[in-house]
Amino acid sequence: MSQYYEKGLKPFQRPNPEQAVNTWVEEVTEGAITNFLQPGAITADTVLMLLNALFFEASWQTMFEARGTRSATFTTLSGAVKHVPMMTNEGEFSVKTLPELDARVLELPYKGRRYSFFIILPKTKNGLTHLEGLLDGQILENVVAAMPRANHFEVYVPKFTLRTHKGLKEPLQALGLKSMFEMSANFTGMARVSGEKVTETGTKAAAVTSVSYGSQSEASVFRVDHPCLFVLRDKSDGINIFMGRLTDPSQG
Repeated sequence: MSQYYEKGLKPFQRPNPEQAVNTWVEEVTEGAITNFLQPGAITADTVLMLLNALFFEASWQTMFEARGTRSATFTTLSGAVKHVPMMTNEGEFSVKTLPELDARVLELPYKGRRYSFFIILPKTKNGLTHLEGLLDGQILENVVAAMPRANHFEVYVPKFTLRTHKGLKEPLQALGLKSMFEMSANFTGMARVSGEKVTETGTKAAAVTSVSYGSQSEASVFRVDHPCLFVLRDKSDGINIFMGRLTDPSQG
């Protein structure tokens, strides 16, 4: 393991092995993820735990002015209309219309332009489920891989913080890795925790995976006032680092 992953094995630090894991996760993610494991998560039956973590923090190429943030409405996935802090910016942004997905995509580059934050916004306020049904890996790659030249836009994006905890059993079984979860192999503790914070200055994101054994035309405005998808992408290596869905910015 040290040859390929540059890390070796460490024994569990009993009687409270979760504390050592949580301390490591908090240090690696610079405090973005805390209390990764609850007391009792590591039991007497746990013989091995594999952990990886990543941390990303960057500033926008074009900052959103804090004084421009105003309360605005956002229609959530349930149809409820909520008031949320809405960031505003005006400048040169790359926006692409996706008629085959009935959506548009906005690119918000970070300083240095190696990384970008893409927002895929359905044209209708209740169009997220339809959009997700049309997307697959190749279509998503085509959406974010090539963007048009930037044009003048007014951009409205809600501030939001997301934290998710998702089991990996079902996604891995869907990929064909079914024998891992049979009686002969116990990988029942597989999970991924991630967090993402988007503000006027930029984005702060982290993830840990564990395995236990109006009056203006639409063309000039991009307004994120209903559920959408987002992708944080390393454009240099062509890797999507984070992907997610924003359904209610008031829940963070």
